[in-house]
Amino acid sequence: MNQREFFDRIARTYGLKWTIEEENRIVAARVVSGEERFVEVGCGKGLFLAETTVPTAIGIDFSEGMLREARRLLPERGFVLGDATRLPLRRGSVGTLVFLNVLHNQDHPEIWLRSARRGGARKIVVDFRNLLNPIVFLKTLRSRSRFRRVDMDYRPSTRWDFRRLLEKNGWRPVRFHPVIRPPADPNTGFQRRHLIGWLVSRIPGLAPTYVVEAVATGEPE
Repeated sequence: MNQREFFDRIARTYGLKWTIEEENRIVAARVVSGEERFVEVGCGKGLFLAETTVPTAIGIDFSEGMLREARRLLPERGFVLGDATRLPLRRGSVGTLVFLNVLHNQDHPEIWLRSARRGGARKIVVDFRNLLNPIVFLKTLRSRSRFRRVDMDYRPSTRWDFRRLLEKNGWRPVRFHPVIRPPADPNTGFQRRHLIGWLVSRIPGLAPTYVVEAVATGEPE
């Protein structure tokens, strides 16, 4: 099963459970709160757009199933079917792009970053899964099992490697926001393993994910 088929299939149930993705959305919503307009690429069913109060926000996704759910959830927002490698935007029409909960599933995240530069964006808000976090590391090993059902890798990064990825593709990171889940899992309540994960993630450099603000460097290619 490829990525598009997978997301079409899970569109109805996606986001029903609280995961680290929801924590990413909360942090990213604070980051973009001062913007007047942005576009989210890989918006899924619009859960992040539902989180933000920015007046003008548009979502782009390649999954028709996800966009169908997004339009049902947020009829007042605009949603466009499109591919991140060929953004359906006029050059320079949007200053800020958001890539949330998507790059760690891409074989070539640099294509997304270069596409954003060619589109004339001046700022991106993006996240990555932190390979130094023990839970993320174990999930990475599990995702590469030969028994997986979806043709999609889980590709975390270290903070240093992600910085290099951004800089190589025309972006200068200006701030890393650590994202830490609460000690009690919102799905199941308090459990000892969640407390251990919370304590580990509070060690400097071991947050499970980071939301990153980056600005464009030089002129777009």
